[in-house]
Amino acid sequence: MSLSLWISGNVVGALYVAYTIAFYLRVGTARAKVSEAAQTISDDPFLWFFSAALAIRENDAATAKSSIGRALSLAPADPMILFEAGHVAQFTGDTVGARDYWNRTIALDPNGEAGRQARDALKLLPVPLTVQGAPKEPK
Repeated sequence: MSLSLWISGNVVGALYVAYTIAFYLRVGTARAKVSEAAQTISDDPFLWFFSAALAIRENDAATAKSSIGRALSLAPADPMILFEAGHVAQFTGDTVGARDYWNRTIALDPNGEAGRQARDALKLLPVPLTVQGAPKEPK
């Protein structure tokens, strides 16, 4: 049975199933389900959001970057997608990019869950240094 038939077109449900598979069963099975879902809902930014999160779990930087890029192209001002873009940037060693995405998340969702998580994530990044080497307070 295909994932799309089983979920009856419910994107959130499909992603929840893939998420559950990824974290409680097998990551490879989740990737197959995401690929299957992409054939029918490829224009849904949250499919690519989940694909990026899954790629980090798979230690696949290239897929994480391309997936979050696709999500951002479909929903450039969505706080949760910006928040995940920060995770992808951090995962790929781009702390400046991570800081930028998380600050953008906070600007868009200052009192929401994404904003709270972005503030927490920013606290874990190293403090940037100025040219003189003195610590500079993050935004």
